[in-house]
Amino acid sequence: MKLEAASELNRREFLSTLTQAAALLALGVSPGLRAAEPYLLRGREARWRLGISKAAYRRARKRAQAWVERMTLDEKISQLGAQSPGIERLKLPAYNYYTGEALHGLTRGPLATSFPVPLALAATWNPDLILRIYTAISDEARAYDNREKIGLSYYSPPTLNLHRDPRWGRCEEAPGEDPCLAGTIAVQMVRGMQGDHPHYLKTTACSKHFICNNTDDDRTSISAPVDERSFWEYYTRAYRATILEGDVFSVMGAYSALNGIPCCANHFLLTDLLRRRWGFRGYVTSDCDAIDNIYNPHHYAATLPIAAAMAVQAGCDLNCGGTLQHHLKAAVNEELIGEDDIGRAATRLLTARHLLGLFDPPEKVPYTRIPFEVVDCAAHRALALEAARQSLVLLKNDSRFLPWDKAALKKVAVIGPMAGACHLGGYSGSPGARVSPYQGIAESLGVAIYRPYLSASEKVAASPGIRLQASSEGEQNLAFITDDSWAEFPKADFTGKTEFEARVSSAAKGGRIEVHLDRLDGPLACTLTVPATGDWQHWTNVTAPLAGL
Repeated sequence: MKLEAASELNRREFLSTLTQAAALLALGVSPGLRAAEPYLLRGREARWRLGISKAAYRRARKRAQAWVERMTLDEKISQLGAQSPGIERLKLPAYNYYTGEALHGLTRGPLATSFPVPLALAATWNPDLILRIYTAISDEARAYDNREKIGLSYYSPPTLNLHRDPRWGRCEEAPGEDPCLAGTIAVQMVRGMQGDHPHYLKTTACSKHFICNNTDDDRTSISAPVDERSFWEYYTRAYRATILEGDVFSVMGAYSALNGIPCCANHFLLTDLLRRRWGFRGYVTSDCDAIDNIYNPHHYAATLPIAAAMAVQAGCDLNCGGTLQHHLKAAVNEELIGEDDIGRAATRLLTARHLLGLFDPPEKVPYTRIPFEVVDCAAHRALALEAARQSLVLLKNDSRFLPWDKAALKKVAVIGPMAGACHLGGYSGSPGARVSPYQGIAESLGVAIYRPYLSASEKVAASPGIRLQASSEGEQNLAFITDDSWAEFPKADFTGKTEFEARVSSAAKGGRIEVHLDRLDGPLACTLTVPATGDWQHWTNVTAPLAGL
């Protein structure tokens, strides 16, 4: 394209063409070759694909287009946010495209089976096991939606930013450092989450963070300088597998830039590669506020309306954040983008909702019959235990210490700050029970644990609403405590005691706990002040002097 031809183009076409050409040239691909790339897969690669049939996809897309054709511009824009509002005049219900995370168990709801983190699952080298695990997770996702209508669109799995440095804070989220193994594991994650029905998705999985988003501190501003060979052989391989072999229905654009172009504004990544080369059929979501980052801190767009236009034209359909909703109208008025571009993005999103069966009678959708009883059920717990056992890697076993001979052991010391804790990792749900290393080792040896305290699980009665939940420190804690809540515990010996100590947390404003003896209106033994700890699993000790004994 000659520069003089710019006068014949409107602003949005000119910007889009320049962005696309720059991205292709950065990876050694000539823009002139783009037309030769097949939009739909053919031959051997086409036969790899499992999942939704072409006919079902076409029907869903046609129904989605019918919705969008009846929408005003403002209504189309409103649909491009993760919290998509309903449109009353069209009888289109609201929908949450960020239902939660399902990285190794559901994060939504008060209860879910917790499986080993993806890094541990990769160590099993067992694709069949991975498929069973994520089938169980998606069973629980459907069970929650069948009962509570919370949504079916999850922002993980799979995380596919491979391990380049063990100090990276999110290593636990991804299945290791090898692109071949990671791709094999990720395909099974996607198949388990999305199901194998030819007409309906079970949930939508999300391959993220596309692409080269491998740092934490500067992830919103960094540009990854990637050579052509590393890009194709290392960084893209696992993503390609989830699309060609898994038919993943959602991809998340990263905060970072690739060779100077922010990923969520990168036409080469989101359209030329995902859709035209690999045949991706789903929708692209931004990471949260990543479209805003195109403007600042990347400074790639001069204004937020330009950033919004760039993102949608590049192929980003959904905004986790508010940039598209707040600035696309201005972008249209400034002739930076056309209404057809916005409608195309909305159509992709509504296509996914149709494939989830959200607009069909429940009896037609096979997954609507999954009962809530599957959540954290015995079979799923047994599967989690099997996965944990297969994930263990024994690096050293001097003198054949393991397996140990219980009869020969006199004393066992469990040493270290994590001995009594049970941390499940990032994006973890709430299993029905947590077991610390100290508890587990003691139980395996048949040793009774001495506890100089009362555990939350020992309560004999409580006010309505209070529930037991698994604690990050092992055992259980009392949760959902509100004003005037109460709990009754068995008798305790206070002989010689001068103060009362409790382990507490409060995500918001803190509060006060009164300790009464014998009955609710009995003598006041002490009053504990609970500080705000910032999270319901951030624990601290509080004490108060005992009185009136």
